[in-house]
Amino acid sequence: MSPKINKSGFKSLKFFSIILFFEKKIDENKWNKVLKINSIYVTNIDGTNSADTTVQFYTGSGAYELAHTVPVPADSTLIVLGKDAPIYLEEGHSIRASASAAGDLQILISYEELDDA
Repeated sequence: MSPKINKSGFKSLKFFSIILFFEKKIDENKWNKVLKINSIYVTNIDGTNSADTTVQFYTGSGAYELAHTVPVPADSTLIVLGKDAPIYLEEGHSIRASASAAGDLQILISYEELDDA
């Protein structure tokens, strides 16, 4: 899924289910954009069981753990990244997430599209 250009400068939200593995990657930066990732939330929608999540910032040459096998209790939300410490996705960078239980976790990513000038 390619990011849509947000010419107005407003923040965008993307919502995904983590089946067992998820990756959000900027699409070869053909729009000369950088994504400023403001926040990442992982929510457990299972009402009974906890599930573990791993969320990574991947630069194309290495992965950096934002959260590593962190348990997300049933019916709760984990704040992986807050807007006080944003990260930037450039061409070839991605956010990767995995879950210990298929379909129990959902991820919400808040970001802004910036011109890569």
